[in-house]
Amino acid sequence: MAYSALSPEADAQVDAAFEIAGYMCESRSGEPERDYKKMGQAAFAVMSHHHVVSNREELNQKAVAAEELLPGVFADDVIEQAGVEDEAHHFLKTKVWGSVATAPTTTGQTLAETLGLVLCEAKVARTDDNGNTKLVRGRFLTDDEDLIMDFYVRPIGDTLVNAFVKSNKRAEVVLTRLPQLETKVARALGSSVRQAVAQLTAAKVSAGSVRSLPAGDEPAA
Repeated sequence: MAYSALSPEADAQVDAAFEIAGYMCESRSGEPERDYKKMGQAAFAVMSHHHVVSNREELNQKAVAAEELLPGVFADDVIEQAGVEDEAHHFLKTKVWGSVATAPTTTGQTLAETLGLVLCEAKVARTDDNGNTKLVRGRFLTDDEDLIMDFYVRPIGDTLVNAFVKSNKRAEVVLTRLPQLETKVARALGSSVRQAVAQLTAAKVSAGSVRSLPAGDEPAA
């Protein structure tokens, strides 16, 4: 089955990797196709077994980077048997990583809810082949309140602040040209802010409440 984002060679390698790993299903037409849901469930299983963080001291050790997660879902022998080369390898890594993105509707975040955990992302330290320390994106599961506030809730606040800054700049366009509209602009924007706050404070702290709050992250590619 050809995927337009891949060359025919890479597409065949990805198909082979999915088949060998056991992540294939039957389409409505009866043809075999990649089962991304099953792949995502496998990725979450790796996360839930090895990457649950209880406190900040465990963060660098237990959070997982994209390159580190891939072998748990597509083992090295699967990659070798499928003849996976660079293009296909990047595709597989992107798909696996996307399945455990922190957005509310990803497979990882949805399954995290069943365990009472939140899937978060933070910068973690890694040492490269030359012995240099660098920061990379790492993801982890946790129920630690401080970690959730720092790495899930506060980024939401940053998104809101950035949106306000952009809105303020747009308002300035009007006010510098038509200063007499200052009161009307303030009233209109104030109403919008109150509505936004009401939406946030109305979110129930119960199962499913995480989905009511936006979390910025890249979608699965």
